[in-house]
Amino acid sequence: MQSGAHDFEDFYEKTYRHLAAGLRHMVGDRTVVEEILGDAYAHALARWEQIENPYTWITAVVYRRATRHAPRQRMWQQRLAVLYPDARRAAVGDPVAIAEGREDYLRVCAALGALPPRQRAAAVMTWILDLPVEETARHMGCGPSTVYTHLERARAALHRKFGVGGEWLDSEPRHTEGDNPR
Repeated sequence: MQSGAHDFEDFYEKTYRHLAAGLRHMVGDRTVVEEILGDAYAHALARWEQIENPYTWITAVVYRRATRHAPRQRMWQQRLAVLYPDARRAAVGDPVAIAEGREDYLRVCAALGALPPRQRAAAVMTWILDLPVEETARHMGCGPSTVYTHLERARAALHRKFGVGGEWLDSEPRHTEGDNPR
């Protein structure tokens, strides 16, 4: 049980950036990240007195909302791909992105975003948010062995895309079976 608005403000200050970074990898869109986190923190504030473990509670809420967002995001990506078939290729070679040193980061984010929602969630929570597998399993509502399965599948997909040690990051994007090069 939490007490007071001051504790909530402290909690918000200590957790927002960390959750936003992980969520950014899950959904890939800063606006959606802000929307999901804003809603989650608003719900947390409304229930603040009843929440026993705020970080666990808000992480679970954020994960559920991000997972529900994935099918809608995929639908819009497919619609945009029809309207702007060359947009993805142009963004990869954008001189501004290269100058800022962000090309590899964006390619990895895109690859994470292309993973199925549960693989992406397991990867982000475990590899980026640095949560233990057991805690990730609790947030995802499954057992640790299921999380390990999702992580192994995510790792295999990233290895196919970038090589085992990321050696293909500096080369042209590799397209594996099932990838849409657009």
